[in-house]
Amino acid sequence: MSTEKKHWTADSNGNFQFAVASQFVDQVEDRLDEKKMTQADLAEALKVTPGRVSQFMNDPGNMKLSTMVQVARSLGMKFSIVVYDDGEEAGARGPIEPSVFFECWKALAMPLDNWELKALFTKTESPKTKGHFTKVIPIREEKNNVVQPHFWNTSGQADQPIVAVAL
Repeated sequence: MSTEKKHWTADSNGNFQFAVASQFVDQVEDRLDEKKMTQADLAEALKVTPGRVSQFMNDPGNMKLSTMVQVARSLGMKFSIVVYDDGEEAGARGPIEPSVFFECWKALAMPLDNWELKALFTKTESPKTKGHFTKVIPIREEKNNVVQPHFWNTSGQADQPIVAVAL
């Protein structure tokens, strides 16, 4: 029998759902602070009462997916659901914080789809690097609305952009 302590969300699907919804609310609160908005401002944008906003912000466990989408869009944000297998027994560590996924996405030059993601990891021979990549680190650079990831070669010198994806 394993003595590994499990995350509190391992006890029930309801706890896991509450944790995920609470993480969503944390992101909404951060965005409200960033935009210097109040819950009353959010209520006005959503065309609901301030009491309704307070209700789902303070008890997000039963928040509907449609509400989450409306809230995100009203704040000029996008909303995505990520299903993943972290290779451990269900519930051992709880859900991965959304900020982890967000920061990884930013570190990978913010690809918009699987084609852009795959292009970031396609090794392309260049005269400068002669195909000697040991580590590929994309760095996002935008010029004239074109994403130009740069790759670092084994000598640590930035190669010329080898992938350009129009947005």
